[in-house]
Amino acid sequence: MQRQGFLKRIWQRFCNPPSWVALLVYGAFFTFFALTVIAIVGGAGKSAPAYIIYACTGLTLVYALFLTGQLLRALKQRLLAMADKHTFTRNLRRDYVFRTVVLGACSFFGNVAYTVFLCVMALYSGVFWYWVLAGYYVLLTSMRGGVLLENRKNERKFGGNPTRLQKEKLASYRSCGVTLLTSTSVLLLSVVLILIKGGAFRMPAWIVYVMGAFAVYRMATAARHMAKAKRCDDIIVRIVRNVNFATALVSVFILQTLIMQTFAVHHAVVWNALTGIGVCIGIVCVGLYMLSTAKRMLQNFHEKL
Repeated sequence: MQRQGFLKRIWQRFCNPPSWVALLVYGAFFTFFALTVIAIVGGAGKSAPAYIIYACTGLTLVYALFLTGQLLRALKQRLLAMADKHTFTRNLRRDYVFRTVVLGACSFFGNVAYTVFLCVMALYSGVFWYWVLAGYYVLLTSMRGGVLLENRKNERKFGGNPTRLQKEKLASYRSCGVTLLTSTSVLLLSVVLILIKGGAFRMPAWIVYVMGAFAVYRMATAARHMAKAKRCDDIIVRIVRNVNFATALVSVFILQTLIMQTFAVHHAVVWNALTGIGVCIGIVCVGLYMLSTAKRMLQNFHEKL
């Protein structure tokens, strides 16, 4: 028992060493890494001392990464403790509905900035279908913002009547599904214009790479949250997440046009049109899903009355 307790204390000290030991580990890693570079550049990379240096570099790197993970976990716990001291940040962390509404309101300004970016591209390139995409983006942004404002007004008006408030939320859910279905014709117009007139805005490659990384992240996040929102009882959360997914699809379509033009891909017009059609189909599927879900939920709602 005493031996197990001793080994446990040793392991705890290994996982949580004093600050000066952690600094020594980081210093040792950078020292051995510098010696590794010197050995390779100096032509002594295959000597016995060089292999010893390689081993020491690898060991100190593993331990330094382990200590970094421990440090980040401790920092995370400290930040969470600080967040729990304030009502707003505590709700933002723990309440999924509250977090969705707040982040949805904040992202409104990002969507406005992206719309301005589309308008600038339309002005500089002279491509009319960029104006169409900007208009569609404004429509999606306005729909999400309108839902949040309408829900806030309904909560003030029907806060004491949960049944009426739920009915209003379901009506908003159905209306957004109809809007997504009907507004897809605007997006389809841009696809037709691509086939007829072609053209796109050419940007520096590094900007396209940055936009590509952001679009992939946004698409993955939107898909994950849309799936997560299906398990949420709050209808407003479902609306916001579904509209976010549609917005992410449009961002992917815009990114596609930039990639085709920037890197001069053969048959760019065809690829852009196919991507646009795929995005239209995806948004139509979201709209149909919202309509079918709203119909089923409204039937259940009336049966319970």
